[in-house]
Amino acid sequence: MIEYAIDDTFIILKFKERTWDGRQIYLYNYDRPGKLHVEEMKKHAKDNEGLTTYKNQNVKDNYAAYWDEDSKKFKRKDNKGLGCSSLSRYGSTRTK
Repeated sequence: MIEYAIDDTFIILKFKERTWDGRQIYLYNYDRPGKLHVEEMKKHAKDNEGLTTYKNQNVKDNYAAYWDEDSKKFKRKDNKGLGCSSLSRYGSTRTK
C-alpha cells in the first residue's frame, strides 16, 4: 500500500501493485466492511504501522467500492457508481 485518504466514515487505500483484476484503489466504509474495521484501519494508517497486515487478515476483499479509471468514479462491486467523481477531494497521505 502506498497511499491512503481518511474521512469521517471511510478510508481509501491505493496499493503499489494492481490486483489480479487490474484495480489499484479501494474504498472501505461504514457499510462495507463496517465501522469497526474502518476505524481500526484508520488507526493503523495514522500510526503508520500494520495497516496492510490488518486489511489482509481481517478485511480481505470486503471493500465498498473500487476506483474505475475509465469513468473516473468509484464503483461498487455491482458496478453501480457511488457519485464520487474525484479522488482529489480527499487528499492523500503517503505511508512507508
